[in-house]
Amino acid sequence: MVFGIGAGLWAGLSESQNSPSQLDSNIPQEDQLATTHCEVAMQLASEAVGDEGEMLLKETGNVCGSKREWDAALRKFPRAIGGASVDYLDGTEFDLVCRTYPELTMCSN
Repeated sequence: MVFGIGAGLWAGLSESQNSPSQLDSNIPQEDQLATTHCEVAMQLASEAVGDEGEMLLKETGNVCGSKREWDAALRKFPRAIGGASVDYLDGTEFDLVCRTYPELTMCSN
């Protein structure tokens, strides 16, 4: 998986976050690792400000593989889209991001 613009920030994703011992044995490992990467991308976007935050939010669309995965990560880190809490989210965020950036990987899945 190529992380594009935000690649330098991925150094913070340690091997321990992806260790098999921390994964749920009922879910395929590759699906869990993809979700972990999606959540880390969303967390990075939630911690950034200004143009960097916008760039990293856009990048989540190439890291997260589906609407379900992206929405779940956003619910954990609503600040990525400017929400102070999950109560701020109204369910239209995915569609808004895909209308703005239709070329994102998650928008075609």
